[in-house]
Amino acid sequence: MWRKNTVKNPGSECKGVDLNRNFPKGYGIGASKDPCSEVFKGSNPLSEKESIAISNYITNTSNIKAAVSVHSYGNDIIYPWGYLKKKQHPRRRQLRSLAKKIRKAILRKTREKYAIGTAREVFGAWGVCGGATDDWYITQNIAYSYTFELPGKDRRGEHGFLLPARNIIKVGKQLLEGFSSMARILRKKL
Repeated sequence: MWRKNTVKNPGSECKGVDLNRNFPKGYGIGASKDPCSEVFKGSNPLSEKESIAISNYITNTSNIKAAVSVHSYGNDIIYPWGYLKKKQHPRRRQLRSLAKKIRKAILRKTREKYAIGTAREVFGAWGVCGGATDDWYITQNIAYSYTFELPGKDRRGEHGFLLPARNIIKVGKQLLEGFSSMARILRKKL
C-alpha cells in the first residue's frame, strides 16, 4: 500500500511525502525527516502541489462550515487537536457533540460502529501527529473539521489500508450517511 504522493525527493532514492503531515499546524510533530519513511513530512509545510491546491482552495473560498478528510483505516471520526498530547481544542465540546451525532446516524443506518475523539484518544500516543488536514482546516475559520478513518476489517477479517472492492458500496453508504447527517445538523445549527 502506498500512502504518500509520488514526488521525487531530492537527494534520495525514496519517493513521496505524506500529505497528511504536510500542513502548517503542528508541522513536524509525529512525522519524519527521512524521505524513506511512510510519514515523511516533506521539506517544509505546504511543500507539495496537492497540499498547495487544498490550501489555495480553502483560503480562496468563503463561508466553509465544515471540512472532512477521508483516510483509511480505523472506523474513526477524529477531530482537532491531533498534534498535542494534552491540550484540547477550545471548541472540543462542539466538535465532539457533532461527531457523536454523526456516529449515531451511521450506526443507525448502516450498523457500522465508529470511535470518536482526537487522534491521541483514538490511537494512543503513536497517533499524535502534526501537519494534518483536520488541525489545519480549523485554523482557517472552518468551525467543524474532521478526519473519517474508513473501516479496516469486515466479516472476512482484517484488510487494513487495502479496502476490498466488495466493501466499496458498504463504506460509500457509511460516508454518505456521515456527510448527509453532518449537513442536516449544520444546516439547522448555522
